[in-house]
Amino acid sequence: MNDFFDINLFSFGKYEIKVYHLVMVLLIIIINKIVIESIRRILKKREARNKLGKGHAYTIGKLVKYFLWILAIVFILQVFGVNLTFFIAGSAALLVGLGLGINQIFADFISGFVILFERIIKVGDVVEVNGRVAQVEQINLRTTKVRGRDNIAVIIPNSKFVNTEVINWSQIQDKTRFDFSIGVSYKSNVKLVKKLMYDAAMENPNVYKDIEPQVRLLDYGDSALIFQLMFWGENEFRMEGVKSQIRFSIFEKFTEHGVEIPFPQRVLHMPGDAMFTDKRSKEE
Repeated sequence: MNDFFDINLFSFGKYEIKVYHLVMVLLIIIINKIVIESIRRILKKREARNKLGKGHAYTIGKLVKYFLWILAIVFILQVFGVNLTFFIAGSAALLVGLGLGINQIFADFISGFVILFERIIKVGDVVEVNGRVAQVEQINLRTTKVRGRDNIAVIIPNSKFVNTEVINWSQIQDKTRFDFSIGVSYKSNVKLVKKLMYDAAMENPNVYKDIEPQVRLLDYGDSALIFQLMFWGENEFRMEGVKSQIRFSIFEKFTEHGVEIPFPQRVLHMPGDAMFTDKRSKEE
């Protein structure tokens, strides 16, 4: 048996690859996978018992996985008799050289560790990046996968979450204020408009009733009076759908009570109109 393990498969410089080395590498990989899977199951059980949040379980699992694989690689190198001091020094020089050319990729990797350690965002969080609202599905070392309201998955470099402004709706308090604007005719009864918009918000089940909605006369537009409706609700991923429901209700109430929503109008005065009118008056 010892003779079998001592069989030299091939050589690379001063290093020899024997059957023993391959068996040890295989055992390290198998043990590493078993440990990672066991930890994953433990985290799943704690998550199912509500002892650990989904985002926290995912973060811990990722960090443990990366740490164990680093240890496995170190053990594998030691099995082959690689001098780790020389290897680390050579790797450092190589990384510096590579970093000058692909610094953005390294920035994404470092940002990935920052996100996982500081838990800036977690799986399941609803975030807004560059005006796009999406839910975090997966956090990797270099990129994060999010899914928008349109059910389209988007891959975002991790540096975006560290170097730019990101709104994490999941870390905001349960009650959040939302608003939108609507224009009505200058002939409208402003008190009636205010009441109809208020009623439309109060009738929606997704609007908090303990904080009353507010209706403000926001501005005097070119063709309409601009009103703003402000209401409070949960940090819902589908809040745009709630706004749409309220807009439908407002439109129905405006139609029922004869409140006009005007469209932009322009009156054009042509220079020739006055000349034509004067000439016609003289002929008459």
